[in-house]
Amino acid sequence: MPQKQPYERIYDVARDSLYKILKNRGKAPELPLLSLPSLNKKMWGIRKGRMTLIGARTSHGKSAMALQISIDLAKQGKKILFLSLEMDNNEMTERIYCNTRQVDNYHLLSGRFEESRQEWDVFLEEIDNWSLVFSDMVGKDWKDIDEYLSNMKIRPDVVILDYIQATRGQQRTQKEQFDDYILHFREMAMRYNFAGILCSQVNRASQDGKTKEPELHQLKGTGVLEENSDVVILLYYPHKNDKNESIHKYKIFLEKNRNGRTGYMDLFYYPQYYLFTETEIMCERVQALKNAEQENNGWEE
Repeated sequence: MPQKQPYERIYDVARDSLYKILKNRGKAPELPLLSLPSLNKKMWGIRKGRMTLIGARTSHGKSAMALQISIDLAKQGKKILFLSLEMDNNEMTERIYCNTRQVDNYHLLSGRFEESRQEWDVFLEEIDNWSLVFSDMVGKDWKDIDEYLSNMKIRPDVVILDYIQATRGQQRTQKEQFDDYILHFREMAMRYNFAGILCSQVNRASQDGKTKEPELHQLKGTGVLEENSDVVILLYYPHKNDKNESIHKYKIFLEKNRNGRTGYMDLFYYPQYYLFTETEIMCERVQALKNAEQENNGWEE
């Protein structure tokens, strides 16, 4: 392959590389989010060769959102590598079971698995066709990911890391460690042509302000996250700060979207299922959730 020249005349760029890119773009995103169609339209899907950041405070749903994205894309036949630095593979699979089959997580926690046994059999049949790979051991160091990907014959379409603040490195300070990891993760996304998704914490101190909603500058640990992310999604679960707020009310902020739209939208969140929707789910499900809330004094993620 000929080496790319450091300088290119605009006419040559337009005639050669850009023309091919524009001509080959489809009328639908390559990696669409079908479970959240309005967000998908605004973001124009998840993009290969780019880095998407999901930011939220602790227990505001970033892991649940990352898992729902992996479910969404796995159902479409995409190849997903999900690296978790805080949950083991069993916990991630249990959450996916709750999400896909709408099985109450409290029932599983309290030993009532047999009540959903029929749903379990359907779940096993469905996921048998998915190309979703978990690891709760790889990802602490970006070199581990690089080595793993370099040895794969068929590489993933999407790599999700949950979460950046749990990584490690050889740098002298934590900030240097984060910066090094983020830069290499983005470089790998470009080199191996996968859509990279990083989860990040938002500083708890941001809760002391007049507005509790997260902002870009509150991402924990480093400014390199904001600078190098092509897309930044910030999540906010009002019920965590105000128990008078509906347990289903949720907000998502598309704070950065390189070459695309930004803005915010309201979602419905069903923490019993680790599930996000753009419209309320069927009435009987909603009533069941309300009954469960009364029985168990509210739900936590």
